Amino acid sequence: MSTESPSWGRIGRAVRAVPFDLLLVASVVLFVATNLRVTPDVPLVRVLLGAAFLFFAPGYVLLAAVVPASAHAGGSRFAPTTFAERLLLAFGASVTVLPLLALAVAVAGPLSTSRIVASVAVFVVLGTVVGWIRRLRLPADHRYSVPVGRWLAQSRAFLTGGSALTTAVNVVLALSVLLGLAAGAYAVATPQPDAEYTEFALLTDNGSSGYVSGDYPTNVTRGQSANLTVSVENQRRDAARYTVVAELQQVQVTDDDRIRVLSQSERTRFSRTVESGQTWYQPHRIRPQRAGANQRLVYYLYRGDAPEDPSAATADRHLQLWLNVSTGLGAANDTAQRR
Repeated sequence: MSTESPSWGRIGRAVRAVPFDLLLVASVVLFVATNLRVTPDVPLVRVLLGAAFLFFAPGYVLLAAVVPASAHAGGSRFAPTTFAERLLLAFGASVTVLPLLALAVAVAGPLSTSRIVASVAVFVVLGTVVGWIRRLRLPADHRYSVPVGRWLAQSRAFLTGGSALTTAVNVVLALSVLLGLAAGAYAVATPQPDAEYTEFALLTDNGSSGYVSGDYPTNVTRGQSANLTVSVENQRRDAARYTVVAELQQVQVTDDDRIRVLSQSERTRFSRTVESGQTWYQPHRIRPQRAGANQRLVYYLYRGDAPEDPSAATADRHLQLWLNVSTGLGAANDTAQRR
């Protein structure tokens, strides 16, 4: 006997007519894709939106396009029989689709977060359209729909179907489950103190594809400039003030592969307060005035102010780039300069 009342049945028929599940999935994906930088800075919200975007939405719309019919319609023996099965299959399909999308992005151009997000959004939108069309081609009672009406009817029967004592116990049990899920999600989403960190990177601006960790100007000509970018990402709970010190060193590699600093000169210092979860991109133009090999450009990062004599031992982080500075007058002249 069906537990669905007439009112819940009407809700179910309305859901079958319009694929609210697909529209909801596509709306969440488009919201995340277009508001990636302004997503609420709440750990639980970020975890839920990120998990839905990557590990649920692509597989769910793919399943909707491949299996548009409900299990009782008999259209396919592979159709999931329950909503839980469809969720599990959606997760598995998402895990399969994501590497393929990343491969397609890598073939089309350089990998970047924005390009991967865009590819997932396009895939979900196309899957939503195909799934909707395939459902519309089926009779209304054969189309898959989220069993909202049955859930509401079963929940109502569970909470109010027995005596007053049974109802009270069921309510307490349901609240306990919700409280446990909320506590677990909070524990997973809230960063622990030892998980806080600062990411320090040396980048180059690759034009249309943005910043990349590569294509460094290791061979430069004396007196000519080369452009670099230092990035500082604050993954701490609170805002922090950072100082970056750039230093150019002339070094010598000894016979036992040790590095000895022959001379050093500070080029510049940068300081900025970076909010939690934000990244500071600081352009830096270098222009070496002395030719020679074994020159090393070093960046020291400090939280707060930097000391007068910065070093790798006192810095929170440090980066280095080896440079070969030529005179631009030919190989013989460069050899003489190195001597």
